[in-house]
Amino acid sequence: MTVNQAILAVQGKPVGMLNRFSSGYAESLLLPGETVLAAAEANIRTGRGHYPGIVVITDQRILAVCGLPGIRRSIILQRNELEQCAETSTLLQYRASFLTRTATFSMSVSPDVGEAFSAYIAQINGEEFEDIQLDTGNSILNPKLLRNLKRNKLRREREKARTTARDV
Repeated sequence: MTVNQAILAVQGKPVGMLNRFSSGYAESLLLPGETVLAAAEANIRTGRGHYPGIVVITDQRILAVCGLPGIRRSIILQRNELEQCAETSTLLQYRASFLTRTATFSMSVSPDVGEAFSAYIAQINGEEFEDIQLDTGNSILNPKLLRNLKRNKLRREREKARTTARDV
């Protein structure tokens, strides 16, 4: 799967006009035999600043890439070196953070894209992705947001149970 195909699968629409440069740059950074699992257009935030770009999850690495002319940047994290991979979701945005000993970045996308991306974050964390079915009834809140909030609550409960089991 190419980066453009992964973006189409996750976002449900093709890569935007400005991020075509980033998509091409990300494609050039892939190693031979590396499989693209997911990709999304995102706002990327690092210790040095923030910029628009593409986040690509492969079977070996996680790439944050900006290929705009004059702003060519990339952060490449090995999946086996990840110390933390966390996600949060609010009404307006979904955020995922990736941390190793030497580098870190976070990405922000819409809650709709975040819900599709959340399955790949669960895979990185070695968790099962909970496909939560909620009856939202007449709620004015976005059902995808409610599902993300429920997943976050379940994740916190599991983490709390793990820490209390370690302390005992």
